[in-house]
Amino acid sequence: MATIRDVATEAGLSTATVSRVLNNNGRVNGALVARVNEAVSRLGYRANPLGRALRRQRTPIWGFLASDIEAPFFASILHGLEGQALTNGKLLMLCNTGEDLERERQYIQTALDYQFGGIVIAAASMTATELDVLKDEMPVVLVDRVSASYPDIDAVLVNNHLGAHAAVTHLLENDYRRIGLIAGPSYISTAHQRRAGYCSALGDYGIGVADDLIATGDFFAPSGYAAATALVTADQPADALFVANGQMAVGAYAAVRDLGLSIPDQLGFATFDDDLWMKLVDPSITVVRQPAYQLGEAAAHILLRKEAAEDPKAGEVVRHILEPELIVRASSSRGGP
Repeated sequence: MATIRDVATEAGLSTATVSRVLNNNGRVNGALVARVNEAVSRLGYRANPLGRALRRQRTPIWGFLASDIEAPFFASILHGLEGQALTNGKLLMLCNTGEDLERERQYIQTALDYQFGGIVIAAASMTATELDVLKDEMPVVLVDRVSASYPDIDAVLVNNHLGAHAAVTHLLENDYRRIGLIAGPSYISTAHQRRAGYCSALGDYGIGVADDLIATGDFFAPSGYAAATALVTADQPADALFVANGQMAVGAYAAVRDLGLSIPDQLGFATFDDDLWMKLVDPSITVVRQPAYQLGEAAAHILLRKEAAEDPKAGEVVRHILEPELIVRASSSRGGP
């Protein structure tokens, strides 16, 4: 069955323009309307399953598009979001995009087809995530990540630069000097911000950023394993690792263990996220703890306000930024925490 995106491709227009035409918005000139109608006819496009009569009658369903449902961080966001949803008579649908843009697009189309009441999304890309139609049709809140393409969409975020700066500064204070960064993909805003915090902390100590001490992963465990192995087995190995998220930290820790390196005597170790295992291993892991539950709650509060507003697009754009907390444990100091 053809989708609104297929119509947009066929007509050579944006999905936002096609949406306006199909909804009789009136803000599109006649020539573009004709192109859309011709594309609709060629593809046999039909309106969403709930019918056009329900276009503005939202279902009591919120969608949460998470990038990795196996990550405890996103599970905690879900917990905070779900609590507020249920309290306010909403149902919550969890969608796992897996950092995949095509899956993200499919879930966005589902939200449009079934007229969700609102969407909370951890965008798969700062630039390639497409929210034009979605934000025209329902309240949208970005969580954890920003999108440079949509400065007009409300967001609930963590101060990633601050968290990374604090962790790397702590390692420097404990006499580690070749601190390796296991970074996330540069097209995700959190990875970009954490890398900037790492570089800033080194700069404060008069230490230049060395390319051979930065390895980029994809926010999943296998890439953390590969990155850690490369950094600690190089000709000039890292003497500490700062890992940009908890999933890659799983892989990095496994690599260090398999190589027989001693933490913290031979290698300092710190990471973003405070997953349960990080407290239980010996030595326990120094972390940057994110207020994930509070992120979910805050995103829900924004959705509720936007749903209740006479014009959900009115008012200033919200950028709610929460502070992370550095939790010092045994892995980051040769003399202990």
